[in-house]
Amino acid sequence: MKLPNQPDIPEKVDAAIVRVVRWVWEQISRILNGNISLGGPVVTDNVRGYWFTGTTPPIANTEMNILHVLGHTPVGFLLVYSDAPLELHDSGTAWTSTLIHLKSSNTNVNFTIFII
Repeated sequence: MKLPNQPDIPEKVDAAIVRVVRWVWEQISRILNGNISLGGPVVTDNVRGYWFTGTTPPIANTEMNILHVLGHTPVGFLLVYSDAPLELHDSGTAWTSTLIHLKSSNTNVNFTIFII
């Protein structure tokens, strides 16, 4: 179900209030009607997360400690880019509100993840 582009507003409401309500409604309907975005490596959009770009260690299965600034323990990550085949997985070390810990059997691969 899609939200309509404009809400029904009674005629006797102040014009400034109408503009604000319409603007808020447009923003909410844009998001809920399928325009959810992760943003990009510099600025996130309407999904809270943290972009990280790095390179896997030169020795396979070496733990990578990846700093983030989410302020809570992440629930996972999305691999967004790699310049070679890549499998990243949880290293087994508990994640915190500032660090996640990953391993990979692939070496020297450049990658970008979105931590959520």
